[in-house]
Amino acid sequence: MKVFILIILTGCSLIFGPDYKKITSDSSKAFKESFYKSSEFDVESFYYLLQLKKMDKISLEKSEVEKVLSYFQKLDYTKGEVEATLDHFGWLAMAHALVNDQFPDLVPPDILKRYGESILMLQKPNGSFHRAIDIHWNVDKTPSKLNEVGPGVHGLIKVYQQTGEQKFLVSAMNSITSMGERIKRLDPKLMPRDPWLLINIGTLLSLNSSFVQKHTERYLNYSNKLALKVLSFQDKDSGSFSKSGNNYFSAISLYGLKKIASYLKLKNINQKIKSGKNYLANSKLDSHGWKRIEEGNSDFDLNTTGMATLSLL
Repeated sequence: MKVFILIILTGCSLIFGPDYKKITSDSSKAFKESFYKSSEFDVESFYYLLQLKKMDKISLEKSEVEKVLSYFQKLDYTKGEVEATLDHFGWLAMAHALVNDQFPDLVPPDILKRYGESILMLQKPNGSFHRAIDIHWNVDKTPSKLNEVGPGVHGLIKVYQQTGEQKFLVSAMNSITSMGERIKRLDPKLMPRDPWLLINIGTLLSLNSSFVQKHTERYLNYSNKLALKVLSFQDKDSGSFSKSGNNYFSAISLYGLKKIASYLKLKNINQKIKSGKNYLANSKLDSHGWKRIEEGNSDFDLNTTGMATLSLL
């Protein structure tokens, strides 16, 4: 009888596809449990935790959020006591913006503006960024890496949304234009795969800002070219966006495509997004979450599980 029921359930799964509601519910619970087991908190993981709460996948008590905030406040990244990279400031701004939306009395006055100002310190006149601010509050002029720029720019957008100060929006747009113009000049074979640019352009366009709308056509041209690049790496059989089995990259690629898809007119993009979702759902570790690398010894990875869960919602 049990075998018969299992066959029926398996058949239903094949017909109707993965149960995304159950998958994301299980992974969200596992994510929260694993997050609070640690004595040290990761700010990117904190952002995912708050996003899952915002989307009603987990519950968070005020005291649970206070515990994490007090950890980051002891490491005040805006006073030069510890080195902080561009992406770190971005994740801090993104996380504190979510706290401000959900628990506004917990966010210290002006902290979001201070994170935004720190990101502005790192921006060059051409819109690109230096890498970090060191413990002496000096700018480390090493060029930032591609995966550091995206969170930094997203942080600026979130600071703009919270403060209304136009300079943060202008800075984010200057960075996007700088990166977009570089992409336009590159041969498609040499183009970087940058899902964060898709995420940030999709977020900008959703603001319904008249200032942003003046640049809509330009942004869509960047997005169209970049989306095609990301899609070119999708495995036709599995749906993965990473040939090396990197689930984090598959997840963020999927998230970026979902952010921008409604603005683009690319053939079969929704079907390819569905295929990417199926891949992530099928690569999940039981009820626990995702590995970062599908092959090898890597086990449950917190940030991969956070990004994968968000991309499936």
